[in-house]
Amino acid sequence: MRCRDFTPPNPHRQVTAALLRRAAKGSLLEAVLDSPWAEAAREVPRLGNSVLSASLFVDRDAHTFRDVLAFLRTGRLPRDNTARMRLYDEAAFWQLYPLAVKLERAVARGVAGGAGSQRL
Repeated sequence: MRCRDFTPPNPHRQVTAALLRRAAKGSLLEAVLDSPWAEAAREVPRLGNSVLSASLFVDRDAHTFRDVLAFLRTGRLPRDNTARMRLYDEAAFWQLYPLAVKLERAVARGVAGGAGSQRL
């Protein structure tokens, strides 16, 4: 299978299929990349500078999905506990278990340190 860039309309949210495959191994994101829909998107000829012809759109919360992509790129979590709670739900949806585990550990460290009592 060929790996091409999946380019959302906002260039700051660009992510390559290779990055997703490497960082999201065994997740729903990886399964989406191997789906017939993704294959069809790659087969559509690009029309000039049209980004839309080879894009996959994810119907999820854009702000939280941005945090998912940031974690896949950098391994870093948001500092805000509310954002972490939303990110945990997104990690569960996408079956990104390494992200979910890292979030659980971060919250446990925060609770142990007296930073709050929020649970995931």
